[in-house]
Amino acid sequence: MKGLTRTPAVALASAGNHSTPVSVEPIYENVEPIYENVEAVTDAPKEDVTPPHMRGLVAALVEGDRTAVFAGLRQHMRGGGAPESLVTELVCLLDDTYRARIDGVPCDPDLVRLTARLNTPTLEKLVTSLTTAVDSSYSTGVTGAKLALIRALAVLGA
Repeated sequence: MKGLTRTPAVALASAGNHSTPVSVEPIYENVEPIYENVEAVTDAPKEDVTPPHMRGLVAALVEGDRTAVFAGLRQHMRGGGAPESLVTELVCLLDDTYRARIDGVPCDPDLVRLTARLNTPTLEKLVTSLTTAVDSSYSTGVTGAKLALIRALAVLGA
């Protein structure tokens, strides 16, 4: 019996043991694919939609509203978010608008409208000033985030 357990199933089938089926279902060679209910493949542009709380924070920052900017930071932290993550998202959104100006990449139209009054060098300084919080060496993340927001507001003259 040991020898039979090591014999492949194909050999068993050819040896006359019909307990193992050779073919489970029929194979058809000339089968055409079925094209019912197939959706067309298109290169639809991706919609970049900024979350409302981030759109409000960008608006407050660009307008130089210190109270609203720091209230947004406090609200984010009360919700359990890390201050670095808020500033990182803010930097990325502003960088998207900067890249839209420089490289013509797609961007949320609301952000383009919100930052339209800033010239390109000022927008670049704003992004640069906020990046200090992303790689902060302070022991608490909120210190780096506050410092970055203070610098960003100073760039805007607020």
